[in-house]
Amino acid sequence: MFEKMGLIGGHAYGLIAVKQLRDENGNDLQLLCIRNPWGRDVWNGDWSDKSPLWTDELKMECNYKDADDGMFWMNFTDF
Repeated sequence: MFEKMGLIGGHAYGLIAVKQLRDENGNDLQLLCIRNPWGRDVWNGDWSDKSPLWTDELKMECNYKDADDGMFWMNFTDF
């Protein structure tokens, strides 16, 4: 199941940052910035690098980068 979403089961990931924000509709968001030390196989669900949920404002608040660097954002509830 994890592999389908871009993650590796039984693998250690590092927690880089936690942000509590509000989306454009005023809903609370708790986003985690996570790093895969191998630098590949990253989350591809909501708030991933290619997610359409990102607004320009949220990208700035999270220092968002769409880069192949092993780092990705994930909603706390998905974690």
